[in-house]
Amino acid sequence: MKFLQDDKTILLFGTGRQNYSAIWLCHHRQYVYNPDPVRTIWGYYGGKARCYYAPVSSTKRGSKVDLRDTTPYTAMPLLKLSLDSAQEDQPAPIIDSSTQETMTTTFADYVATQDARNTIELNVRKYTLMLCDALEQNFKDRNHGTVGGYDAPEYKFVIESGRKYHKIIMEVPNNNRPPSRSVHAFVDKKTGEVYKSASFKAPAKGVRFNLLIIEQREWLLQHADWAGGYLYKR
Repeated sequence: MKFLQDDKTILLFGTGRQNYSAIWLCHHRQYVYNPDPVRTIWGYYGGKARCYYAPVSSTKRGSKVDLRDTTPYTAMPLLKLSLDSAQEDQPAPIIDSSTQETMTTTFADYVATQDARNTIELNVRKYTLMLCDALEQNFKDRNHGTVGGYDAPEYKFVIESGRKYHKIIMEVPNNNRPPSRSVHAFVDKKTGEVYKSASFKAPAKGVRFNLLIIEQREWLLQHADWAGGYLYKR
């Protein structure tokens, strides 16, 4: 065992059962909380075959090993040796140029499709914000700045985006308290379809309009009323 050159570590042979010896690595320093020597099992030697064994634990030996496959710090063979040998046995991969061209084309198509989807979703959000502005303006135009002889409150329409829908939320001033909030409509983020709200969390069934269709979008921006009457089916 003269391959061990670290002057901070020494070898200690201990007699084990079944006629083999445990080989320990012992450090010259000690833990402050334990006066016992600091050591770890390196491996085992002996038996009828008089060879080296990898350790399973400090009390149990493992399979036989070639000394050339060990290191000064453990008799356990390195895993990468097995992986390297397995890779060496594998035949070189054959790359089909036609397959490679198909993969490149497929990826290009995927990128183009994804860009188109992103553009559609950005447009849907933009048109939803434009609808919010149109609803706020409709409220101001309908009330001419007054409601019941008093200055009209400033109703605001904002969007909250979820996993599938943009929610158009109407916020009503509430004196010095947080504004009252209700859902005006739902807009599908991917298709631009507009739905009447069934509750604060879900839309009603049936598509009312589509913001991606130019004629319907232009009609909404001109005629959508803040109270949501345009969302009822006729």
